[in-house]
Order: sequence, then structure tokens, then C-alpha cells
Amino acid sequence: MPEFPGGIVQFMKWLTRNLRYPPIAQSQRMQGKVVVSFIINKDGSIASPTIVQSVDPVLDREALRVVKDDATMETWITEWKSLVARCLLYRLISSYNFDKTVKLITVEAF
Repeated sequence: MPEFPGGIVQFMKWLTRNLRYPPIAQSQRMQGKVVVSFIINKDGSIASPTIVQSVDPVLDREALRVVKDDATMETWITEWKSLVARCLLYRLISSYNFDKTVKLITVEAF
């Protein structure tokens, strides 16, 4: 199964450093869970990030920005040796709260 370099703990740390609570969302006291799905390709790259559960377009854009950010998102480690093309769907659930925190709730693989 693909893994973020350093494992899920490092992925959570990376996400915490890079995911922001947009100021407009804070001032309007938006909160909730945004769910983003994305595919990890055989080469470890990310493809097709999609909002599965929306809260508000402002929060949705931020969640997508982080997943799409090639400058900071590291290539995932894959161990697929087969010549058959493979990919894996991941679902990222992040929560935005009134106390101005953003946290990762879970990452699920399908």
C-alpha cells in the first residue's frame, strides 16, 4: 500500500504545517468537515483530488489546495512491483473549528 514518506504520522505533521484556516472562514465562523478523495498513482504522484463532502467553497478550496500543492506534497512511496498499472484511492477528512484550529481527522484507503 502507498505510504507518505515517514508514514501517517509524518503525513499528519505535513498536513498540520500546510493546511490553513482561511481568514474569511474564521471571520464568518465557518466550521465543519471537508472530505477530499485523491488517487495515488503507481509512481507515487497524486491525481484527481475531489471534494466528496463540502462545507463551504472557501474551505473546500483550501483542502484542495493542500492536496494539489506539488511544491510541498512529497511523492508517496509505492511498492508495486507488478507491470500492471495500479492506483489507490485515499480519502482525507479535515475539520475546521471556531477555535481557529484545523486538524486531520482521518485518512482512509480504499
